[in-house]
Amino acid sequence: MFVGVIEARLRLAETFSLKDKRQIVRGLIEAARRRYRASVSEVDDHDELRSATIGAAIATGNAVEARRILDELETFFGEHPSVIAVDALIEVLSIP
Repeated sequence: MFVGVIEARLRLAETFSLKDKRQIVRGLIEAARRRYRASVSEVDDHDELRSATIGAAIATGNAVEARRILDELETFFGEHPSVIAVDALIEVLSIP
């Protein structure tokens, strides 16, 4: 089994309040959960108005599939019109 994780740092361009930010982040998280069947959560920058860090994890039977899904997730986060993907850390772990 392989476990893949991503930590994506995002810049939010069109947020004027924490309520705006939460709405955008919540929408991204829910869409990623549905589309990729991943465990997704905001993991840092909770009180930062214009930035968010989202973490996601998936489990698959092969490393190539795990990497493909995580690469798609990175692209997905950056495709939102109010989001600029700043940085992403991706790791695939082999679990015996």
